[in-house]
Amino acid sequence: MTKFRTRKFPAALDPYPSRARRSHTIDQVRGESGSVYICGRLVKLDRSGNDCFGLLEDESGSIVFAIREWAQKTSKDLVPLIEPGDFLQIQGDIVQEDIMVSDLKILAASFQGPPPGCKKLQDVIRLRTQAIRSIRKFFEQKNFLEIIPPMLVPYPNLEIHQIPFRTSYESSAKQNTALYLPSSPEYYLKRVLGSGVEKIFSITHSFRNGEYTALHHPEYIIIEWYRAYASYLEIMADTEELVVQLNQEINGSSRCHFRGHEIDLTPPWERLTMAEAFEHYTGIKPQHWEDTATLSKALRRKPVMDHDKTLEWEDVFLAVFLEQVEPNLGRGKPLLLMDYPEPLAALSKTKKGPAAVAERVELYMAGIELANGYTELNDPEEQKGRFQHDWTRKKELEGIEYPIDVDFLTWMRHGFPPAGGIALGLERLLMILTDQQNVHALIPFPLLNL
Repeated sequence: MTKFRTRKFPAALDPYPSRARRSHTIDQVRGESGSVYICGRLVKLDRSGNDCFGLLEDESGSIVFAIREWAQKTSKDLVPLIEPGDFLQIQGDIVQEDIMVSDLKILAASFQGPPPGCKKLQDVIRLRTQAIRSIRKFFEQKNFLEIIPPMLVPYPNLEIHQIPFRTSYESSAKQNTALYLPSSPEYYLKRVLGSGVEKIFSITHSFRNGEYTALHHPEYIIIEWYRAYASYLEIMADTEELVVQLNQEINGSSRCHFRGHEIDLTPPWERLTMAEAFEHYTGIKPQHWEDTATLSKALRRKPVMDHDKTLEWEDVFLAVFLEQVEPNLGRGKPLLLMDYPEPLAALSKTKKGPAAVAERVELYMAGIELANGYTELNDPEEQKGRFQHDWTRKKELEGIEYPIDVDFLTWMRHGFPPAGGIALGLERLLMILTDQQNVHALIPFPLLNL
């Protein structure tokens, strides 16, 4: 961090005036003639000679300015007082590509110079703004309605291996009500779907406790959308179209590069069932999936569990998948992995027929999962049973009895149309499209040192 510097100003000089005058941005003064007013941050300063030179920067660009010996006395008097980091107002004439200062004003004094990482922060903000605008335009052109879901909710999502953030509301009667930060807006978006709105999307903050890795940040952005009277097939088509459009917007191409490898996003993308992918990379056929011993033999590293917790089939299956299958998916071209075993159905419908698989899909690029979607479960009794299973499992693993979202079940009992939906992680997607090493590089103010 830049060392704090002591500065003294004449009593008549206000180093933090409440007004600024600006006629042009720096980018706009190119080719101008006559007197202009510009504002920006002083990033470089050279006052070693009779004339003073500096570099002023605003959001649009930078420009060299000169304060000559013949400049107004008020400007020359300020030369010893200004420092890099200060915000300045400059009046002057454009000469070629520079500005000759006739008047100078300090708008905000800096005591530690320009903050580190300004350019990186600006780039992240611009990229996220560009991406979100493009995504919003995509859905608006398809007549989706945007939903802003609540950030404080009375019921947590019950994903088994996710720890919710907990807080509380204290009423005037000093009574505390437990509240949670949602890991997904899913339950509230589905309420809207059940109300009769048929195409909805949300770009919203979501939260997961206890996860901080190159691919995980406790707070992140989810792009989530639903179509009534659709299935995961239509949702896969949406996903393909959206990601292709966003990559074209960012990279101007149908390709991107990530960690030294090219990814071709040209449709159609590869689609594999979980059975096909699992057998290809592990050699284990679906008829042997139920044999936990067979699955365990395929593991090079055993799943880590507390000594008093039991391993369920899902734990072993996922451990094999994460170790031997997932790293290979979406190499060279995005891949949609579909039709999961019934125990991994989450909130998806299961297919009718002899093969008990769920209509669940995940998007993979470069071995990284980016999105998770379903043909949505709309049977309230089946949903209640899955909630109860997850509640029991979370109690076993965490020792906490989380409340079940009974209000959501009530909404489902009123009737919920057949639908498809998906959640896509913004930071992970941008990480790949812009070739960053982790998701934290795409978050303006990431939590550090966790």
